[in-house]
Amino acid sequence: MAAFFGAAQVDDFVVVEDEVRYAPGGLSLVSDAEGGVLGAEEVPQDWGYRRFILHQAYLCAVAGGVTAFCIGSEMRSLTQLRSAAGFPAVDALRVLAAECRAILGPDVKIGYAADWSEYFGYHPQDGSGDVYFHLDPLWADPNVDFIGIDNYMRLSDWRDGENHADAAWGAIYNLEYLQANVAGGEGYDWYYPSQEARDLQLREPITDGAYGEPWVWR
Repeated sequence: MAAFFGAAQVDDFVVVEDEVRYAPGGLSLVSDAEGGVLGAEEVPQDWGYRRFILHQAYLCAVAGGVTAFCIGSEMRSLTQLRSAAGFPAVDALRVLAAECRAILGPDVKIGYAADWSEYFGYHPQDGSGDVYFHLDPLWADPNVDFIGIDNYMRLSDWRDGENHADAAWGAIYNLEYLQANVAGGEGYDWYYPSQEARDLQLREPITDGAYGEPWVWR
């Protein structure tokens, strides 16, 4: 995990004439006759994730600022890795969010774009039935402004003929029909348990008979 994120820090970067340069550890900089900075000597080759994201944050700041900034996207296999202390990648992303805040300022909206199968929690496939809301510390962090999700839900469940669940809308081209499906309930209120059920439009309500917590499965 440490090797992936690397050791780059906020103060390891310098901005020279609108160019962001990596100069870790306060390395001495070569100057020309006019006092301009030419470059860093023997810059360590740290190409970790932290260097990448912090460099991007500095670029946004140098460009005049941005409205929003994403510190990562769909890192499902990383955020779900567990240790005895919890989920170390989630902790690392929280630190990274705070450092990006220091670069970008208080008005920029900072977030993380979770994969659709990641954002609602981690369900280990070990037969335990456990559920870990591993991203909650990130979503609740004071430096994170929005819960991001990359998801591509269907905007229609249209079928041929007049004997299907959506036929009353008249046509698949009905704009109100498509708008209604933005919050149409699939994956939240109901789901298709199989392809056969989808073919027949046999929608099953999302429930939790064991604990009365259907939101776990939404």
